[in-house]
Amino acid sequence: NDKIVPFFISTLFEKHHPKRRILQQKLGNKQKNRYLRKKRQQRRPVQRRNLHIFQHLNFSIMNKEDLAKFKGKKVTFKKVTAFPDIKIKFVSSFPDYKIKVADSQSFAVSEVITYQEVSAFPDVQLEKTNSFEDFQIWFE
Repeated sequence: NDKIVPFFISTLFEKHHPKRRILQQKLGNKQKNRYLRKKRQQRRPVQRRNLHIFQHLNFSIMNKEDLAKFKGKKVTFKKVTAFPDIKIKFVSSFPDYKIKVADSQSFAVSEVITYQEVSAFPDVQLEKTNSFEDFQIWFE
């Protein structure tokens, strides 16, 4: 009867539970330390300084708020298959921005934005229109 079912460990090990000291004595140091270590790991926040580990993944540099600075201008977009500046999805309704495909590259902003067209989890959703566009895009 000295063994305790693991289901009760989480409830009885709460900070102010009256039977906590008794439980710690019954479980033994090895099980108690393993349980407390697991609890501490669950509370730890994500460490931002370890993001270099994920550099090989396909993270985007820009988001839809960054595209707002190009409103009313002509922008050059270059299609890439890996490491894009932004991931886009063309939609027919409820876009983040309405765009018009430009006829020429003249008067375009000097900055070239690399993009990847995706079907799921885009950074921004664009709708192609002929009028009332937010900005014009020249696709290389």
